[in-house]
Amino acid sequence: GLWTEDSQNDWFRSTQRAINGTRSAEVDGSANNAKLTSILINLQGKTSAKITFSWFIESGLDLGEYLAFDVSTNNGETWAQKAKLSGDVDPENVWHNSSLNLNSINSLRIRFRGKMSGSSEDANVDLVKVIAQ
Repeated sequence: GLWTEDSQNDWFRSTQRAINGTRSAEVDGSANNAKLTSILINLQGKTSAKITFSWFIESGLDLGEYLAFDVSTNNGETWAQKAKLSGDVDPENVWHNSSLNLNSINSLRIRFRGKMSGSSEDANVDLVKVIAQ
């Protein structure tokens, strides 16, 4: 209930790999900008947030294929890309730990987007944490 995916239904709970525990969120190609979007995050009256997560792209991702991270501070009306792992550009087959600080915000939603052309191409997200500050 904390996340929704778009109509492509390319995101699922995977046991293939995880940073901690036995599952992570996985987007499995073929996916064309497939989205996994959070619900509105309760900042409990605070106006800053620290977001951390780990993510992974397989070596099968080609140039132009990616896993991206976006934020919305107006309940999903607009989105801003904050980070991206690109196939054949960024290190593949390793977990990347990411951290982002947002200030002067009143609302927050986050999402991950994946683009990959083949069914053998995957990317994963794990340990997503938002701390209101």
